Amino acid sequence: MAVAPVSITNLNEGASSEALTLLRQAVPIAPALLFDLLALHNGEGGYAWTSMFPDGMQLMAIDHIIENSLYYQRNGAKLIENLEDLISESIMERPCGAVKPIFSYAQRVPFAHYNNELIWYFDMDPAEGGKVAQIVYEDAECSTLRVVAESFCDLLNKYLRDLDVGVLFPEEDTGQIRSSSGNWYADPDNILHPK
Repeated sequence: MAVAPVSITNLNEGASSEALTLLRQAVPIAPALLFDLLALHNGEGGYAWTSMFPDGMQLMAIDHIIENSLYYQRNGAKLIENLEDLISESIMERPCGAVKPIFSYAQRVPFAHYNNELIWYFDMDPAEGGKVAQIVYEDAECSTLRVVAESFCDLLNKYLRDLDVGVLFPEEDTGQIRSSSGNWYADPDNILHPK
């Protein structure tokens, strides 16, 4: 793709063993796959429109993951008890997939973001029927929680599938990988719907 050479220049070198140790200490629930990913490259620099994932989703650097995770641990988000009321009042969307209705949850490990507002997490404490380390999309401002993939590999497979069939394309003016429907990471076709 046209954007790939630009995106590749924004990949940071692999995280140091000291940084990986700090992550292990700060976020002991982080999955092994995240350490492997960060050892290859420590997230992305540069601007969102040159990100490796579509629609500006950037892989987080290790210090960003630690900072966000420690914030979630300190602020102790709680389960939303009045979920049905919030949904009926159009304050919140019904969570999609086997995800607990908790925002900025300390049992989820962030790994990618757009503007630090839209975040992908490894969900280490899914709701009943979910899978440990499933990928959850959170937009706290719009009160949206969705399971977008059963695993990181599932997320990559969906990405490769959509690249292959032309759902994604490089935008001419920015070179950003875009989706034909907008916000690929939140597209209903990429979301695991409750059964």
